[in-house]
Amino acid sequence: MNSVPRTSPLVLWSALLCISALAWAITIHGALAMGNMPGTMGMGIVSFLIMWTIMMAGMMLPSLAPMASIFIRSILIQSGGLARVLAVSRFVTGYLLVWAAFGLAAYAIAWMISLSLREMPGVLDWFAAAVLILCGIYQFTPLKDLCLKHCRSPLDFIFKFGNYHGKFREILVGMYHGAYCTGCCLGLMVVMVIAGVMNIVWMVALALIIFIEKVWRYGKEFSYLVGVTLILLGCMLPWWPGILTGM
Repeated sequence: MNSVPRTSPLVLWSALLCISALAWAITIHGALAMGNMPGTMGMGIVSFLIMWTIMMAGMMLPSLAPMASIFIRSILIQSGGLARVLAVSRFVTGYLLVWAAFGLAAYAIAWMISLSLREMPGVLDWFAAAVLILCGIYQFTPLKDLCLKHCRSPLDFIFKFGNYHGKFREILVGMYHGAYCTGCCLGLMVVMVIAGVMNIVWMVALALIIFIEKVWRYGKEFSYLVGVTLILLGCMLPWWPGILTGM
């Protein structure tokens, strides 16, 4: 009997946490070098997407570990050690590709913030307040609930891909889960862009929120609490701009 299934989840968690720690180190180094500024911080789209993808690896890989463990114990249960490593690597690659694609939308929002700072600086606080309120409302929407339910109990993904043996299976599985994860974290990621992409305080706070939403038994109720908090912050922001450091 293959003994790998018993040890793989622990090894997987360790590997993903190590990659996440490395991504965090690179992100923090970049934040200290550039400082926290709103908008694109003068970066072009290519450098922004590279920075964004590294940041997403740091923030999202710890919460990806439970899904990857299910992936190993179900779809990859008959695979050997090296085959599993390569399969999980492709799975993570597909997952991060989706987040890199979302980085295009993040860059567009950051570009609009940069434009507002130049052309209409007085409007920015009100724009940020409206976005915070909308992101808070998103926490209560059926789409958020659907995506969070998938991330917390992804049984449908097992049925969908369990008997699929295509060449790009693992990448497709990673992209499939990444799409749901993006939908789950959509509002929170927009908040990070509004707060300043290199804002370490908000980055750490949102990473913890995302992890708690996905793994805590009361994650759904916690997401509602986060929604209420964002709405309240949005209501206070025009009179208390310091809520979002760097705006």
